[in-house]
Amino acid sequence: MTRSNDNLDDDFKPPRKRLSAVGCLTIVILLVVLVVTVLTLSVRSKAGGDWIADVLRKKTGLDLKIGEARLGLPFDLVLKNVQARQAEAYGGFKAVEIRMGARLNGVVELGVKGAELDLVKTADGWLPAAFERIAVLNDVRDTPGLFVDVPRGLRLNIRDSAISWGTADGEITRRVKGLELWAMPLDFPGRRMWFYELFARDVKRAGGVEGQNVRRCWLSASDNPYVEIVYRPVWRGNAVFRDWWSSPAMDGQRGAIQDEK
Repeated sequence: MTRSNDNLDDDFKPPRKRLSAVGCLTIVILLVVLVVTVLTLSVRSKAGGDWIADVLRKKTGLDLKIGEARLGLPFDLVLKNVQARQAEAYGGFKAVEIRMGARLNGVVELGVKGAELDLVKTADGWLPAAFERIAVLNDVRDTPGLFVDVPRGLRLNIRDSAISWGTADGEITRRVKGLELWAMPLDFPGRRMWFYELFARDVKRAGGVEGQNVRRCWLSASDNPYVEIVYRPVWRGNAVFRDWWSSPAMDGQRGAIQDEK
């Protein structure tokens, strides 16, 4: 049986569509690699780092010095050895790493590692002024006030960090070390809530009260700012006075010494 020329043409017809698709995919991959390479080189440059610092200054009011800027996976902006310039006489902020990135589901991830925040009370208020909301936070039920003007999809993750509250004379009145904090928004029909999970290895409160391995988890909404899920403190001293680290349920307790494990 002989084969017609038409059959031979079908057998040897080049797969133009397949080659076209493969070619387009190759071009897209090359473009992505090129864009990422250009962005990486731009971010790593001094001009790129200065531009990032200027954007953050306009958004936060902090004049930052960035040791290194780069792109990290999946597509995050990673800032290393970040430090606030000492434009103010008191107070300070620095972090080993700050990582920011947007996700396809609309979530904005903000991670801070190895941060040290030194808050100082002066006659004009708390310094650094950019962190005054944290400085005056005395009740866990006021936590939503920290996030009133942040992006709706923000997820915050703070690790291995420390905060101190002090005076202009150098006296530390309160401090927390080994701070871990995770905060994320939860969307429900007709309302917005926040979920918080916190751990603090060492806490020094006003009045000489000290705590170790304080762990708490709670939900917060505008109409109910504190719904406790977990609260496990280990306090030593007169823990009667409520502050951001204590539970609202402690109100009215006198001379309480909590030692839970």
